[in-house]
Amino acid sequence: MTDVTSTINPNQYPVSGIALDPADTSGQTAFLTVMGFHASHVFKTTNAGATWADFTTNLPDAPADAVIVDAGTVFVGTDVGVFWSSTANPSWTELGPSAAFGATGFLPNVPVTALRIFNSGGKKLLRASTYGRGIWEYDLIAAPDYQVRVSNPTLTIFPTQSATFNGTLTALNGYSSQVTLSCAGTIVPATCIPNPSLTTPAPTPGQAFTVTTVGLVGDYPFTFQAAGSDPSSLAHDAAVTLHVVDFALSAPSPAAGSVPQASHSSVITLQVTPLGSFSGTVTSPVRQACPAEPPAASRHHRSCLTCRQPLCLRLRRWPARHLAQRR
Repeated sequence: MTDVTSTINPNQYPVSGIALDPADTSGQTAFLTVMGFHASHVFKTTNAGATWADFTTNLPDAPADAVIVDAGTVFVGTDVGVFWSSTANPSWTELGPSAAFGATGFLPNVPVTALRIFNSGGKKLLRASTYGRGIWEYDLIAAPDYQVRVSNPTLTIFPTQSATFNGTLTALNGYSSQVTLSCAGTIVPATCIPNPSLTTPAPTPGQAFTVTTVGLVGDYPFTFQAAGSDPSSLAHDAAVTLHVVDFALSAPSPAAGSVPQASHSSVITLQVTPLGSFSGTVTSPVRQACPAEPPAASRHHRSCLTCRQPLCLRLRRWPARHLAQRR
């Protein structure tokens, strides 16, 4: 046996894998992976190992543990995930969905110990075994699809206000069918109007839409339902919650009282009751409207002047945006 890797692996790190490129019927094109740090990790040969070209480029500096080639793509499992590149020119991308808010699907941050490709039921699956975190799979023939996301899924308003939810429909893998938007759930606000109600998802950053809602006092956990017009009738939901809140003020007790001049009244009690999931602050400055000067007939009797004017209570409620911050 002749060592054909001595010139590309001077540190003698373990060679973790070698994969032939099935596109080369001569069997002379192969990819090789090397473990270790601060070294090149992927190499390519087109002459059965007589010479090697460094294929690492932008791959993370972490041990490369497994390699497999399929349909013009080379996949490499590393200590920090699975990456893919064209077999023609090295340019590595982590395999998985877009790294956006709410997106899931990237492998755990553990070593990938092996890679295999399975063809089954019209699907081509890449499966990766990991160190201590199980086996994962990725569909290499992803069908067109779309995502529904809402940037402000929880809103709080008063009954006299309206709330506007902001969402996006993002096309995946070339999805191009129209999607109908509606409000669904067991508890839906009296007014729930998507705009537009029929639209087509767009690639990132997506097609924007809004949903305007109005309701009586109460909590409304419901969903925005998206139904695609594609042959598979793909449907997706986005969960949102609308809180419509208010407060009630009881009659003062006692309702009236007599206060001698230059004195204080007894305590007058009012009850403020939250309605719905109200959690804001209510302030109640009191203003007494008394004449600046006593009546002309009483100007010589100021010591016994009384004021029979109603008290004015002005209650102020926090705006909805403050309530949302307090929740």
